[in-house]
Amino acid sequence: ISKVLAITRYDIEQRQSINDLSLNIHGENYFRDVLNFVYEYDFVNDNFNTKNSSCIDLIDIERKLAYQITTTRTSQKLKKTFQALKIRKFKDYDIKILYLLEKASPTTKTVGEFKRDFKVDLKSCLLDYTDLIIKITDLETNRLLELNNLYFKDKTEKYTDEIVLNLVFKHLILNSPEVQINYDDEFGNLNTND
Repeated sequence: ISKVLAITRYDIEQRQSINDLSLNIHGENYFRDVLNFVYEYDFVNDNFNTKNSSCIDLIDIERKLAYQITTTRTSQKLKKTFQALKIRKFKDYDIKILYLLEKASPTTKTVGEFKRDFKVDLKSCLLDYTDLIIKITDLETNRLLELNNLYFKDKTEKYTDEIVLNLVFKHLILNSPEVQINYDDEFGNLNTND
């Protein structure tokens, strides 16, 4: 499960680099199902009611809980999401943001603004795969096996070793600092022409 979540992150990252957002969109329903299983929520995708809602993706009406599934880590995205609390439909809801990549790291100033403007502890509202893994590891063995069979086993078969290596290499290249070649280096015992 951990491996699939890690590889999926790299896959999303690579697709975004070529402006392919299909996994982001599919991720809403996929994580709806995983969250429903792991946390025993009753999420529905609000985008079926409101075409690509910009602030909320998943809602559990009974628990008054709403999730935004995203890769965007800007403070503008955070503000837009928490503006939903001012909409009558989401009054008294708890809002969480699940990042498909790494979660945002808001500044102390931003955390203070959200405490003042929206009455929320922003850091406790931001989640990513690490938070999900912690909850998954706490599942009973039978439920863990069931979760794997329902939502992760087919992904393991999809991500062959070759695909995984390709994604990892692309991730390393995308996130590596630019290499400065020292042409004065003698390359050990070799002369420069060699």
